[in-house]
Amino acid sequence: MRNTVSAPHLWLWALLAGLLLLAAAPARATTLSTGYDTSCSVSNDWVAQCWGAVPLAKTSTAGIADLRAGKGFNCALRKDETVSCWGNMGSLSFGAATADTPGQAIAGVRQATQLAVGATHACALSERVVYCWGDGSRGQRGAPVSATPSAQATYAEGLYDVARVAAGNGSTCVVKRDGSVWCYGSGTPQLTAPGGMAPAPGTGTQVPGITDAVDVALFDGHACVLRKTGAIACWGSNAKGELGTAASATPVTVPVEVPALGGAAKAVAVGPGYTCAVLTNGAVKCWGGNPNKQLGIGYGQESATPATGTVLGITDAIAISAGATHACAVLDGGYVNCWGEGAGRGPIPCTPIGAYYPGVAYSYPMFNGGACLPGTSATPYAVGLSGLSPLEDILMVLQWAEATLPQTFPARPIGFVPLMINNYYDRAYPGNTYLAVNGHGTPHLMYLGPESGGQLADLGRLAPWVRQARAAQPVTPPISTTLQLQQVHVNVDFFPGPYRPGCNNLYIFYRVGATPGNTLPADFTPTAIRLLKDDTYVDATGLSEDSALAPSPNTYAGRAGGCPATVLRGGADVELVLYYTTNGEAGQVRARVKVMESS
Repeated sequence: MRNTVSAPHLWLWALLAGLLLLAAAPARATTLSTGYDTSCSVSNDWVAQCWGAVPLAKTSTAGIADLRAGKGFNCALRKDETVSCWGNMGSLSFGAATADTPGQAIAGVRQATQLAVGATHACALSERVVYCWGDGSRGQRGAPVSATPSAQATYAEGLYDVARVAAGNGSTCVVKRDGSVWCYGSGTPQLTAPGGMAPAPGTGTQVPGITDAVDVALFDGHACVLRKTGAIACWGSNAKGELGTAASATPVTVPVEVPALGGAAKAVAVGPGYTCAVLTNGAVKCWGGNPNKQLGIGYGQESATPATGTVLGITDAIAISAGATHACAVLDGGYVNCWGEGAGRGPIPCTPIGAYYPGVAYSYPMFNGGACLPGTSATPYAVGLSGLSPLEDILMVLQWAEATLPQTFPARPIGFVPLMINNYYDRAYPGNTYLAVNGHGTPHLMYLGPESGGQLADLGRLAPWVRQARAAQPVTPPISTTLQLQQVHVNVDFFPGPYRPGCNNLYIFYRVGATPGNTLPADFTPTAIRLLKDDTYVDATGLSEDSALAPSPNTYAGRAGGCPATVLRGGADVELVLYYTTNGEAGQVRARVKVMESS
């Protein structure tokens, strides 16, 4: 079963011919955060959930745009740009979260666009300045230094003109819009006093030699920046080789570039004693110490360098997060894989199956642990929570294959059955024919049957097949002749954020009115917005009404946002498609618009 053939045969070529037309379609974005003993994720349709010690049952009713996991607490950035927290932030208790109310609202925060949490404090970015709450005894909330934890956010003096913010154990670092990096707090002196300078609690210190940063990451002991070139530079503790160079007991106070990454990076994450990065080709590299198998490189290795620390089985990652003892990645398609010590100490189960990765020899783990079970996984496992695993998409692809080639794949209510060994989601058909998808790592669609000579044929990554199956679904609503887009503004900002590192921050404002002689229906409801450019598209998220923009009762004004993987550069001409429903029927309106870029 581990021998695979890559060349599809006969009908497989017919399926692939249609697939190639959609290969450039963008992936669905998902936020991800791993803390000390909890992980959280939010999908692009605002569905949020956390698993581990501070859980949150799957919910879409609270309007959550992003979640960050700390030490015993979580914080949520809501669609209305306010912030709420739950759990215990040091001596502060924020209560519990429910499906409708994610904990306690944080006073003093409004119009937040990014959220960062440390061990005992948190910060939010709002209008280019930073507000922090929680513990401030080590100056991690900026000036003034306070020994009394605060549940109310206060302006962090000196943290202005900020593009990105990150929080760690007693420390806070920011990327300013000029590309410089500044760090605050004395929790880890080698972080906040780079260059050998003495730390000054509450007073920021500029990180030397960095003028082109686009993101910064820290946890406890070291920090790293992602540079515009895709290079990564790190400083701080290097006891386990977490800076990417030979391990040393002497902290490094000036950033050093990580060598031998094997390509440009698009995201970086830091955990205690280790570092991970997503490369532009979708591969994940992790290096440093490996006591909890948090490097995802398999068994038998207690450490790794950037050159050797390739996470097994992942080839299409779009985001990464590193926790205290485990790490997780978001894959193309919105699937989440985790590796390292199990974080499943809460009531939400997460039971994966097997872990064979196509094209990777001898990667099957020694036992069936899992990221969400007690124990340790040395290789990535799919998170089995609804919406984070590929299960729903696999079902859609199988149903599409059955509808496309019913003689080869007759629809059968068999469900999933074991395929020799329990490594795959699979479905059996007559004539010893199977379609299957590996359960962990980057999902691939597999075929086994007469057309492949009885060998397992790898048909490629699942995500493009999902886009093919989704495109085959009906129905395109008619273009309205009674409504029109009267005003549209599409804006992008190239600093990573606000919600997801590495995105291009999409903002859309629009107004819909009736054509002459018609009226806007009272039940007019926008349902989706899509931007079309050439053979790609971007789906906006978070549609909401903005009545302040509407000049008359016969006009609807709204806004939307998102963090698409596909880059829409300023000046690009795109077609905006607004889908809506009224009187129980669907429709669409379209307009050409030029993308603007924030300054």
